[in-house]
Amino acid sequence: MARPKTKKDPKTLFGKRLNYLFNGKNFLDFERKHGLSNGQISKFIDGVEPRLSAIEAIIKGTGCNAAWLITGEGEPFPDAKDDKETEQ
Repeated sequence: MARPKTKKDPKTLFGKRLNYLFNGKNFLDFERKHGLSNGQISKFIDGVEPRLSAIEAIIKGTGCNAAWLITGEGEPFPDAKDDKETEQ
């Protein structure tokens, strides 16, 4: 049974960035597809510190900027910004 789509109240800056990435989407499908345990993303949003392997799975699965996810520096999807600039 899929969990309802909810936007959680993050406890950390890392959690806020995860909330931005998932924007209320169902975490369960992502967790299954990318080898994360059920409920892990919710735990990270709640303040549990993720292991490197989980961070790598999130980066690979979302295509987000690693530096942005970990530190908050830069843009979440810098390639998307570059694509918009080349279209103009």
